[in-house]
Amino acid sequence: MPLGLWMGWVRGAYVTLNPLFQMLRPISPIAWIPLAILWFGVGDVSPIFLIFLSSVFPMIVQTVSGVHTIERRYLWAAANFGVSRYTLFRQVVIPAVFPQVIVGMRIGLGVAWLVVVALTPGSTPGGSTRPPGSWSRGCRWPRPRGCWRSGSAARCGRPAATSSALRRPGGGRHRR
Repeated sequence: MPLGLWMGWVRGAYVTLNPLFQMLRPISPIAWIPLAILWFGVGDVSPIFLIFLSSVFPMIVQTVSGVHTIERRYLWAAANFGVSRYTLFRQVVIPAVFPQVIVGMRIGLGVAWLVVVALTPGSTPGGSTRPPGSWSRGCRWPRPRGCWRSGSAARCGRPAATSSALRRPGGGRHRR
């Protein structure tokens, strides 16, 4: 929020930083995953970085837009009363921008939630959201006794007749 306020209030900051933000903003947060892993490794910092990255752009863009849409007559009225720049910023700009900041936060929260959902499958050491070791042997979790893996089908403690019936065309039913 402070960066968006600064970019909206100071013309030089807007001219300098806006092209950078407009260039990076359309890049999907999911596309940043390889760079995040390269920069921060596999751990908690990478997802935090991606969630931050996904939510910061909507908030900054919306805050800058809010500062630019403040009605000039409010600023002129404050200038006529001889208000200092600090008081003008604190008493006029921030309250006028607050609804736009809330909209940016809502959009950022929505995008961040999508990134959290997208990052969830890779968050465990096994690379899935299943309990560790639950599908590694081809069995449902918790693993029943007598579970083994044969070919492409996982058989978990089924009788031999059932297993062989599953391999026959037609599900093991004979036509008479």
